Amino acid sequence: MPMMPTKVSFDRMEGDVAVLTCGGWLETQASEDLKKVFSTLLQEKGVKKIVMDLGDVDYVNSAALGTLLHYGTLLREGGGNLVFCSLKRNLHRLFDLVGLGKVFARVNTVEEALTTFGAAGKTPPTPRIDLRPET
Repeated sequence: MPMMPTKVSFDRMEGDVAVLTCGGWLETQASEDLKKVFSTLLQEKGVKKIVMDLGDVDYVNSAALGTLLHYGTLLREGGGNLVFCSLKRNLHRLFDLVGLGKVFARVNTVEEALTTFGAAGKTPPTPRIDLRPET
């Protein structure tokens, strides 16, 4: 199967929420593109809330997953959050497999993702993972 062209772009601001759109294969080069976009939004623009529309993404490799986890964690530590939307079935399974589904919210549409932040700018609730060993 030929590799699909990659698209990583800052789409727009909706209030204090940045909307990113991605498409194709999120692989090593896309991971570098994601780092640039996230760095600009977080460090230069001070954005703390990001919606990622992955509706046109067909594949995500470990480098891109690592980038998403890293910047999602930075957002949460800074009082913000990262919400994913429009994932295809294969990406839902991948997110569940690697544990991202337990850490970050996933919703169906960009509009739904925006409403998770609420009118008051609250971050959406995310599941908590209990890392303590079972006794």
